[in-house]
Amino acid sequence: MANNLIEISIREVKHSLTKAEKIIAEYIEPRLDSIVKLSLKELAEKSGSSEATVVRFCKTLGFKGYRDFIISLSAETGAKKESSGNEYTDIRPGDDISTIISNVSFNNIKSIADTESILNKENMEKLVSMIRSADRIFFFGIGASGLVCMDAYQKFMRINKKAWALTDSHAMRQAAALLTPEDIALFVSYSGTTPDVVTALNIAKTTGAKTASITKYSKNNIGAKTDVTIYISTPEVTIRSGAMGSRIAMLNVIDIIFSIIASSEYNSIKQYLDTTHEAVL
Repeated sequence: MANNLIEISIREVKHSLTKAEKIIAEYIEPRLDSIVKLSLKELAEKSGSSEATVVRFCKTLGFKGYRDFIISLSAETGAKKESSGNEYTDIRPGDDISTIISNVSFNNIKSIADTESILNKENMEKLVSMIRSADRIFFFGIGASGLVCMDAYQKFMRINKKAWALTDSHAMRQAAALLTPEDIALFVSYSGTTPDVVTALNIAKTTGAKTASITKYSKNNIGAKTDVTIYISTPEVTIRSGAMGSRIAMLNVIDIIFSIIASSEYNSIKQYLDTTHEAVL
């Protein structure tokens, strides 16, 4: 189900590439299996680019150079992307109910699968350690990301953690200003550029609080500024302003973080799980 990491990387950074780099990306994307056979010079010629631009493109993806890129691509293209004839699909006029059920379900499942393929276990372990040692946990997010924050708040409150969800710009700034070095602030933003969230993060950084983020798999303001970043991979579509795929992927990440902590502290939090379960029956 999941694409290989290079394919995901190209998809996520394409919007920030230079015009010359986009030409290379557009040439490579449909030809990943055959690119591994090309030399640097051959790829430059076939894509209508220069060798220097190809190397720069590889470095943008996080590789040291073209050789490093090809080695990684060779290892990944051994297993071709699974395909059921479906691709990410936006809302289209006139689709019947069966088609919509299939497309939306596929989009959400694919978002989770792509995100799973890029999750960094070391970063996840670091984030879990930060949360477990924090005195208070604050989740910051707007819109669909705010819904993810609310879900996280409810989960952590259930196991008796001091947690808050901030989804209003004024409340976010106020809470960020009152953080302490014993707190952790987790910022949720698919784009990584949401102005209100960036502002709250900047304020939080001045307090000495630990910071983390959940954001898309690309270079962005929020991911670059936090102590640890958990990346998700899912395409934002044009019409679906509800950000369905990204929201589902981020909710899944929250579930993973919560489950790791609940498993690690099971003996001490079991009573809270039981008590809260009985309270809402």
